[in-house]
Amino acid sequence: MEQRSLFEEDRQLATLAEFNTLERIKEWVDWDRFNPILEEVFGSPHLRGPGRPVWDHMMMFRAIVLGIMYSLRDR
Repeated sequence: MEQRSLFEEDRQLATLAEFNTLERIKEWVDWDRFNPILEEVFGSPHLRGPGRPVWDHMMMFRAIVLGIMYSLRDR
């Protein structure tokens, strides 16, 4: 088994952070602009009926966008 240096993992994480697409998307996209559209389509997330609480619309929207970007989908 190959031994790793003490700071090897830190260097790897720093290198990966430079190419972190999620951080870049956060800088480029104004996610708040989508809130009125999502509320118009799905209604207010604060309206609760019987059953489990609804998932946050913005979180689900971001998950869908990431799924499309990285070709993640169920068969």
